[in-house]
Amino acid sequence: MHEHDILKHAVAYLNVDMAVSGNKKLEASATHSLDRLFFDVASIVPAPDDPERTLIDRWGGGDMKTLGSGSDYTAFLDRYGIASLDMSYVGDYGVYHSAYDSFHWMVTEADPEFLCHQAMARLWLVMTVRLASRPILPFYMTGQASMLLKQVDELSDAAAAVGVDLTPLKVASAKFVEASRVIDQDASKNEDDRRKVNSINRRLAYAERSFLGSGLPGRTWFKHLLQAPGYYLGYGSRAFPGIAEALDGGDVIVAAKQVKVASNAVAAAANFLSDAINPAPCY
Repeated sequence: MHEHDILKHAVAYLNVDMAVSGNKKLEASATHSLDRLFFDVASIVPAPDDPERTLIDRWGGGDMKTLGSGSDYTAFLDRYGIASLDMSYVGDYGVYHSAYDSFHWMVTEADPEFLCHQAMARLWLVMTVRLASRPILPFYMTGQASMLLKQVDELSDAAAAVGVDLTPLKVASAKFVEASRVIDQDASKNEDDRRKVNSINRRLAYAERSFLGSGLPGRTWFKHLLQAPGYYLGYGSRAFPGIAEALDGGDVIVAAKQVKVASNAVAAAANFLSDAINPAPCY
């Protein structure tokens, strides 16, 4: 019913399904073009347990996780190609969805003064304001390109073992890296030329749509080619799921076809980012 409007107008989706489930650390998963926005804002929001520190000091560590499923962002990202981010303040696992998961537990054990809730609200609000008000969208495509290269490399051993050639995907990925570098450089200039700013913004906003295909093998509802919930991973994420799961099953023919499909999509995304003349799809 609202598909057309969502595809035409949505820039990003910030998901806070479970804002606070404990008081230990901050966790997040994202479309990796949003990584820098998250880390920049987390570095200025005070930590709930120590106002002299920031939320970034409570980060769980390591790279930003890749989104899988299990919450409302699933449709926005996996079906419609809208850059998404999911974040939560967490504690020791065991309370969530148990008999102890109650308001009483929250006010007596997890967050008695609701300081974690306040921190998450500030994080969510400042990210939203920056997305809505910055002259140029605070996307960082180079972050996504770097993760894409890493994920392609992680396929290499399994592909080589059965003779599946990843060269087309590596070539397309290199093209996407260069296109991302150029548009991030253009975005950092904060140009006063409104036409140029509009062109950059439209390319940044719609680029994720380029990664949509006709549907993953065996589950066509999922259209995003770069990530999806793993077929046997529950909510867990799988990068390049069409390729990876075909390799898992030893289906060389499907794996090779999915390499071609993914390569075309990554190349299309690179072309889209580079096209300052025709920067937006028609919906």
